[in-house]
Amino acid sequence: MAITFLQAVNRTLVKLRESEVNTLASSSNYTKLIAAFVNEAKEEVETAWPWTSLRTVVSITSVNGQDTYSITGAGEEFVLESVWDVTCYPCLSGNWPLP
Repeated sequence: MAITFLQAVNRTLVKLRESEVNTLASSSNYTKLIAAFVNEAKEEVETAWPWTSLRTVVSITSVNGQDTYSITGAGEEFVLESVWDVTCYPCLSGNWPLP
């Protein structure tokens, strides 16, 4: 069952016997600390396994003679799993370390 970030924070606050909040923007420093812990736990789970639901496709138009490209829209931390050349259809696979 999917929940929102605010719901996850409120569930944690209730377990700590604190009051739920309606928003994080005007919440106390303690609630913001709990929100930071919830976010950190979420990030640890996201990086623990190559979850298929977190995969995305990013299209890049290549230029003849250019060998370096900026990949935008994939988030801050990502793993490049495969590269497809749609003009001749073979797939180049691998886990390449990114700078």
